[in-house]
Amino acid sequence: MGISFLKKCRLLLFFPILMVLLLSLLNISACKFPPLFAPDGSVLVVTVNPDSIAIGESATVKVTGRRESGAPLPDKTVINFSTTMGRITPTSEIRNGYAIATLESSDGRSGEAVINVSSGNAEVSPENISVKIGNLRLEYIFLSASKLTLPPQGGETEIKATAYDKNMNVLQHVPIVFLVSAGSLLNGETHYTNAKGVVVDTLKTSSDTTVTAKSGSVTGILKIVLEKIPTANFSFSPSNPKIGNSVNFDASSSSDQDGIIIDYKWNFGDGKKGSGKNVSHVFGSPGIYNVKLTVNDNNGNSNICSKNINVSL
Repeated sequence: MGISFLKKCRLLLFFPILMVLLLSLLNISACKFPPLFAPDGSVLVVTVNPDSIAIGESATVKVTGRRESGAPLPDKTVINFSTTMGRITPTSEIRNGYAIATLESSDGRSGEAVINVSSGNAEVSPENISVKIGNLRLEYIFLSASKLTLPPQGGETEIKATAYDKNMNVLQHVPIVFLVSAGSLLNGETHYTNAKGVVVDTLKTSSDTTVTAKSGSVTGILKIVLEKIPTANFSFSPSNPKIGNSVNFDASSSSDQDGIIIDYKWNFGDGKKGSGKNVSHVFGSPGIYNVKLTVNDNNGNSNICSKNINVSL
């Protein structure tokens, strides 16, 4: 049997109502709920790891939150982030109890990045969150040289400065300036540490020199010294010897400031030679003899002292 006229009328009346209900349901499902922020009285606890980074590196900012009751903030609670230096993830949602943002030191600047964290009117703990970037994380500059001691006449030595943070990790792209009390540097300008945290320059000097490596308020100091020439000196007795007398020579008044004398060589001026700190010699004929003492130290430096001796009959 066909559908009665009354039933057809009822279907025609119900169809528009059904369409309205379907459209309403579609609109509800398409609506976006407003973002969820931390309620008043909440506390956001912020940690940063690491708290100092080199230029080009990144740090992780982690936020956990709790309500005034002590209960954790629900997932999808929105946390906002901003920084005074570098670049940071602008927003993040709490998932599994925490939200994560990444701070990137991507603008080539050194300094202190102050991080601002917010969600609603929640309190933030600690209040001041910052990350040291580049040379601000610098704690130590260690100086070394290829030669700490140069020959008496001077010379060249390679100076190396290494930049470290408080945990003795090397730092790259830290500006370091070398200063010297004497002599000159091959480059003599601001250097930036390489991937190994090192800068190098060459010092040329003819006198003792203090080298200072400086970056901000952090300094490293190194002294380069010249080897000292030994002092040669001697005495003899008797002071007016005669032919056949044994003349005693004593070089114990010779000295060396930065080492030890290892060799004493004598030339008595009559074709005869000797060695040792204390020696004796007999002159076979009268005359004036020029006696020379040559001393050599452990650094390979030497000096000469000569005195005339009048030998009589």
